[in-house]
Amino acid sequence: MNVCFVAIVAFLALGAVEIPCPYCHGTGKIQMSAVLNSEELAFGKPTITAEGIQMGCSRSDLFQVKVDVTMSNQGQADWSGWVEASVTVAGVAGWNSTAYAKVDVKPGSTRSYTFAVMADLTNLRAQGFWGAPIFETTLQKAQGLILCPICDGTGKITVFTWIITMAGGKGNAP
Repeated sequence: MNVCFVAIVAFLALGAVEIPCPYCHGTGKIQMSAVLNSEELAFGKPTITAEGIQMGCSRSDLFQVKVDVTMSNQGQADWSGWVEASVTVAGVAGWNSTAYAKVDVKPGSTRSYTFAVMADLTNLRAQGFWGAPIFETTLQKAQGLILCPICDGTGKITVFTWIITMAGGKGNAP
């Protein structure tokens, strides 16, 4: 049997076999800390860049919005928790898209983080919004119960996704 053929079949199998998500333990949800170990986290002014994702010949309704921000810990203890970046379109009420990142900042230090938020404007186009979107963002410490950002709330990931996640390739996993 050809070694290449066996390798290709094994590689494809990694994308078909699902296992419980190791971050939410198969529940699809993550409980955010209600009380974080330091309330001294300060956000710098975020920089927002958006790139339209072209789908064939049609107008782009899907954007990847990158939010770059610095976070400073002005306290005496480590700050560790999840931060939520919520993206809205200026002048459009009721639409937003959210991404989460695991953040760890040592006392007296500043770190830079990038949030990648997918913005699908298809529903806005259907409601008559045809202008060029101007994206705005708000950042806050995440609290409560959220959908797991690794498995997107399904509780399962493929073996291939598990390998990529463990290597640090999918977001800022805990």
